[in-house]
Amino acid sequence: LATHLREAGIELQFVAPGERLEPLPGFVVAAPALPDGASDNDRSLWTCFRVGTTRVLLTGDAEALGTAAAIAQDIAAPSDVLLLPHHGRRNPTLPHLLQRVRPRVCLASAASADGDTELGVVARAFGADLWVTGQHGSIELVADDPPRVRATSDGRPLPRPGSD
Repeated sequence: LATHLREAGIELQFVAPGERLEPLPGFVVAAPALPDGASDNDRSLWTCFRVGTTRVLLTGDAEALGTAAAIAQDIAAPSDVLLLPHHGRRNPTLPHLLQRVRPRVCLASAASADGDTELGVVARAFGADLWVTGQHGSIELVADDPPRVRATSDGRPLPRPGSD
């Protein structure tokens, strides 16, 4: 894949375990340092950026080990919007992640049969608004004032900060 991308004239930057890159101002990509034998899912890159004034944290497909490493290595930083790790599937580190990130909104890319997802149920109990692709279709974060979540189903505004 890297060869084909380079042949197409695309410049690539690789992120080594334990490394962070800022390919664009305010756009950070981080790879948690993990022990040998960690799964490919746990080796997912974490990405943090802003959409207008809204800070977004994407967790890739991280499972428990990758999530714990991101928390321990300060990759998981406070953010308004959090993509739930591993499609919202079971992850015992989620309460720690929610405490660290304190999201107002959580997103999950999951099948409709997954409903709110296991992690989505925990995120709702934490007080976060939840959007799941299997329930809402394609999800888009829009940098309006106030920021909005828009989906192929009806959209709704993000909760205001401190509106617990």
